[in-house]
Amino acid sequence: MTTQKTARFVIAKDVKTLDKQISNAIQTANTMKFQVQQAALSIIFHAYTHKDYSRAQVLVDGLGNGVNCNALVEWFVQFGGLIVDEENKCFGGWKGQDHIKANIEQAKTTMWYDLKVQSPFKGFNLNDEINKLLVKANKMQALVDKGDEKASEIEMNTKQLAALQAIMTGNASVESATKH
Repeated sequence: MTTQKTARFVIAKDVKTLDKQISNAIQTANTMKFQVQQAALSIIFHAYTHKDYSRAQVLVDGLGNGVNCNALVEWFVQFGGLIVDEENKCFGGWKGQDHIKANIEQAKTTMWYDLKVQSPFKGFNLNDEINKLLVKANKMQALVDKGDEKASEIEMNTKQLAALQAIMTGNASVESATKH
């Protein structure tokens, strides 16, 4: 965990101050995203001109936690032709100047953060998840019942399926239901 030793945080005492903090945070994040894009484009121009892509790793490492670096890495792979060394978890090569030349115009119009978008937490509903599972399980059971060619790859426990269906119809004993 990273700690801020030099920063002093100011807790908003009213909604007006809180709204200002939120607005400033959003504006700062948008500025940061633009600056990362600008630096990334400069890095691939530098790689094209000097055959040196090492600054890409400096940017990714420097941004660290709090930034979707997976999206930035993907941007460098797609538009800069960088190759990820999976074993060492870093850039380990590149596809050369021709790759950059072929992709530079699209790189200018594709923002790095639009790749590998992270979804915000949307909550969890157990009933919805069980219903999704039941829909899929019933489709698989129908394939088994029809003798479909995929049936040999489907493992079905009809007692478990019946128990899930009983839970959802209210015909099963459930110890407690708590909404947090």
